[in-house]
Amino acid sequence: MLERDRIIEAVAAVAVVLAMLATMAWIGFSYGSDSALGDEGVDLMIATIVGFILLVTALGVALAFVLSDPTPPDADDDEGDAGAEADASA
Repeated sequence: MLERDRIIEAVAAVAVVLAMLATMAWIGFSYGSDSALGDEGVDLMIATIVGFILLVTALGVALAFVLSDPTPPDADDDEGDAGAEADASA
């Protein structure tokens, strides 16, 4: 079974990608003709791609802060303390 953090990351990533694909499809259907995308459509498509990059960046930063473990690495490392004591007694 996947960890809770991995499931949250996967669902967030899939949701953002599906939103981008839906937006691109909508732009294609609304502003496209048989063989080309109009000038407004091109501008919207570029804005969608730039927005996707910014949204994924913001999502990654937000998930890094929300899902990170605030415990310092030394505080939960019991083996490191025991190993140091064994070395000191030898």
